[in-house]
Amino acid sequence: MVFAARRGAESLAGVDDALKGIHNLSTAQRRSTLEEGARKEAEIIWYTSMGLPDFPKIVGAFEKTFPYVKIRTNRLSQSSLM
Repeated sequence: MVFAARRGAESLAGVDDALKGIHNLSTAQRRSTLEEGARKEAEIIWYTSMGLPDFPKIVGAFEKTFPYVKIRTNRLSQSSLM
């Protein structure tokens, strides 16, 4: 759902549709819908240039909060990200 952007440009329309679909939901309904989509996706690919001491802490905190979503990190230099 919201994480569909990782599949490529063709999924951007799907992301737009997903955002429209949750726009008018209550906070609880929106969170439930997003978590359901995240459970289906089950993975995020995170491209970062963040320093080695920092990003494992962020990944650990995220995966503790959302254990059904795993983060694959791809650490690159700043020039590689641009």
